[in-house]
Amino acid sequence: MLSIKGINAFPMKQLLVSLLMLTLNISSVTYGQVNCWPVPIQPSNDPFTAPTVCLEEVCFISNDSQNMGHADYCGPGTMIENPHYLRFQGIGEPVHIYVESMGCIFDNPIEIAILDAIEWNNENVIACQTIQAGTGDTLTFANGVAGATYLLLIDVTPPDMCSFYIDAVGGVASAPLAGNVTQISGPSALCPGDDSLTLHIEGNVTNANGYVWNASWQVSEMMTTSPMLQIPVSDLPDGNQSICAYATNVCDVSSTVCFNFSVNPVYETHIDTSLCNGETFTYNGVLYDVHNSSGTEFYTNAEGCDSVVIISVLYPGPDTTMLTGGYCIQDSFSLTVNGTVYDQSNPSGEEILANALGCDSIVMIDLAFHAAGMYSDTIQLCFGDTLPAFGIPVYQDTSWTDTLFNASQFGCDSMNQFTLLVAPVQAETIAAEICAGDSLLIGGNVFRTSGTYEVALAATDGCDSILTIELAVLPPTSDTVNQAICMGDSLFFMGSILMDPGMYHFSAGQGQNGCDSTLIVELAVIPPTSDTVRQAICMGDSLLFMDSILMDPGIHHFFAGQGQNGCDSFVVVALEAQEGHAHYEAYQLCPGDSIIIGDTVLSAPGLYSLDAGQADNGCDSILTLEITTPPLLVPDTVFIDLCPGDSVTISVGNEEVIIDSEEIVLDTSIAIGFPCDSALVYLIVFSDTIILDSVEITPDDGTGSGRILPFISAPEMAFEWNTGHTGLAIEGLSEGTYQLTITDINGCSDTFTFEVPLSTGTQNIWQGSAPLLIQNPIEKGDPIRIQPDPLTGQVDLIRLYASDGRLVMEWIGPREAPSGTVRLLLPETSPGVHFLQIRQNTTWSMQKLVIL
Repeated sequence: MLSIKGINAFPMKQLLVSLLMLTLNISSVTYGQVNCWPVPIQPSNDPFTAPTVCLEEVCFISNDSQNMGHADYCGPGTMIENPHYLRFQGIGEPVHIYVESMGCIFDNPIEIAILDAIEWNNENVIACQTIQAGTGDTLTFANGVAGATYLLLIDVTPPDMCSFYIDAVGGVASAPLAGNVTQISGPSALCPGDDSLTLHIEGNVTNANGYVWNASWQVSEMMTTSPMLQIPVSDLPDGNQSICAYATNVCDVSSTVCFNFSVNPVYETHIDTSLCNGETFTYNGVLYDVHNSSGTEFYTNAEGCDSVVIISVLYPGPDTTMLTGGYCIQDSFSLTVNGTVYDQSNPSGEEILANALGCDSIVMIDLAFHAAGMYSDTIQLCFGDTLPAFGIPVYQDTSWTDTLFNASQFGCDSMNQFTLLVAPVQAETIAAEICAGDSLLIGGNVFRTSGTYEVALAATDGCDSILTIELAVLPPTSDTVNQAICMGDSLFFMGSILMDPGMYHFSAGQGQNGCDSTLIVELAVIPPTSDTVRQAICMGDSLLFMDSILMDPGIHHFFAGQGQNGCDSFVVVALEAQEGHAHYEAYQLCPGDSIIIGDTVLSAPGLYSLDAGQADNGCDSILTLEITTPPLLVPDTVFIDLCPGDSVTISVGNEEVIIDSEEIVLDTSIAIGFPCDSALVYLIVFSDTIILDSVEITPDDGTGSGRILPFISAPEMAFEWNTGHTGLAIEGLSEGTYQLTITDINGCSDTFTFEVPLSTGTQNIWQGSAPLLIQNPIEKGDPIRIQPDPLTGQVDLIRLYASDGRLVMEWIGPREAPSGTVRLLLPETSPGVHFLQIRQNTTWSMQKLVIL
């Protein structure tokens, strides 16, 4: 399709993105399963949050069928239910909006509508169009008001998931800006106490729906819908700052203007001082004393902003110091404070001095003088203890007198009379006996083994006494009795029944030494004796043994009386049952045939058990024979028609044969997969591949004059276009993609795709030999659109040369729009004749391009 756009109407941001993609060779973006170029956008199910876009080229996908409900906008009873919304602005002239759907899962019809963005709730559907799935159509919007906002609505009936490509034909679907931004007005300087910075964009802009601000103190942009911006001063850093802004209406932007201003810092001074009680001072006309000791004063500085002085006064009050102490009378101690002497005759008083701040300081003195004392003390020690203060052991009573310096409670000398009393050591020896396992507890000590032990005990006077213990441990006595019994018998001994072999201990009371005595019984159990007899019989026979008839294989026990050891004896018979040879055979017998087994003739199907004679072990042998009769097939012929690329698998005997390359006839009367005679004939016919001889395409001149004329020599074909037309040729076509399905008499079909371009008068005929340049000539600044040859592959290299042979541009792909075409924005170049060198895979072609 043709998009008529001037350079002023092309969105600046989109132009920059397109140039960047050319420079970096960025391919298209895959969104869902649709290859979108440019990068797809995401529509909204809420009209109030719908993105505002230019409709020149928009690609998006509906990837949630739950959000696209049943809708009917073009008929009576208009109902809006979960559609997709895009927002755009009118330009004051007719706009033709082309919408193409792709990848619909259920191939449901699509409805597009334009709504008044103010009254979107079912009341004002301005234009509406129904589009079949997988096709494209144009919705004409003739009554748009320049600068007014409208909603483009897309929905399906019933729910489906599709992708959409949108292109505005006839102009940019947004009003251009009228006028420009001239300046930003606002204060040149801010003080810390100001509330906010207020800026206004001035100029003759009349059609902007947004304003973009870029500030020097932050990275991200700020957006406003009005030309005014307010920022709290607390959010601004100190110093010189700048901010720039421009107006936009999504598809066009104004020029950018900048504004410079400064943010003054806070000037703050602190006055901290100390005064004595009763002193005052005045600052800025305010009296500060003990009752008003702090405050804040404001001044205006050279920039016209407030400066702050913070005042804090400390009144510490008088210092009070206490001087106390205790002294002995015999000491000649005196203390002089402020010229006054304090001693035994003048022990207390009060003095007033000046402190470091020049304020009064009070010193209070209180001294105490103590006399010497006389004391007596008696010391009681045990024999050999150490005398305190002397560190020597004592062994007898004594007394002495000593002077203790500074020993009184006040630290003065005292005279002490000491008397020492020494208690003698006591000693005793005892002999003791205990039984093994018992213990002896004396003085907190436990003794269990024989030996001589000394234990220190406390006597009645608190001194040590030594007790010597001579301890003897007496062992227990024991006696052993040996006894034997037969297996299964028991021995009753001292109230206990003993059956298992082993050693058993019984208490026998007190022995001669007064300790425990033990009686040990060693019991032995004698097992019975046995003999084993092995015997074999044929399955179903029996054996007579000791009056018993044995038939089951296994171990059989028989009692044989008393053995030589006096205990029971047994005879063990190991009986084995042997079988003759038995085997199974299956046999297929054709109708009318028979088989002879021994003397038996068998001709009917069934399960037979036959005697096969005596085996090597002397037992009978059995043959189980199962006879079946398979069905006999009636000779028949199977006809199979295959389309190109199909295959069929048939059974021949016990093998599977795959037929996929040529006509084959199988005709035989021998067994084919059966043991008996049958006949089956396979007749397989392949259809020829459908091939178009050539195709002639006439482009559309904008009035629906396009035509597709295929040529095919094969007869008896059925033709069906995706438009519903059933003839071979089709005409009256608008620009777009069309598909033709051809079916032969065997029901085989193939589909061919053709592209009808939009031409300015130059006719192009495609015969599958080279890429198709859809529009030639083109306006300067317009992109080129190239339809690749579908048989060759994607376009992966394009070079643009001027008429003098100079290389203007080289592009490396691949990159395709959703329609399969390559759309490329050319660099700035002079009008005239140019040449495009195009590579598809490894195939090169050269085409002339005229730029107007």
